[in-house]
Amino acid sequence: MNRLKIAVVLGFTIFLTGCVNTPTGNGLFVPTPVVGTDGRTNTVYIVNPGVTTTLQTARDVSGAIPSPYTAIAAAALAVLSGVLGIIAKRKSDKAALLPVVIAGIEAVGEPESIDVKKSIQKIASATGLEARLNVEVQRVTRDMVV
Repeated sequence: MNRLKIAVVLGFTIFLTGCVNTPTGNGLFVPTPVVGTDGRTNTVYIVNPGVTTTLQTARDVSGAIPSPYTAIAAAALAVLSGVLGIIAKRKSDKAALLPVVIAGIEAVGEPESIDVKKSIQKIASATGLEARLNVEVQRVTRDMVV
């Protein structure tokens, strides 16, 4: 049982180390631009490659855990991998909504959209997201088909 505790702690430490500092950035998920068949760029979230590598290392290390704990460790890692995939999919789905909302607001035109734009800008500024929102608005309006 002590070996299992050591293995779990070691695996968790390796996992956290991989999440904190990886070549592609920090965090569990990395936003990745993907160009669609229509030429538009969409943001898709993928599990950070550093996390994926760490999970693979943990799978390799789990082979050293004595039976019957090997199966338990492998199952836990499989569940963790699945959960990370589901979270990445949900983040990607949410990211796909923003261009639709921006395009809808832009399609309304001036002066009807002025109050909505001011309200969004005020909230984005208060939350520290104004610069990122401006970049996204510029990208969506540049890519809009008129």
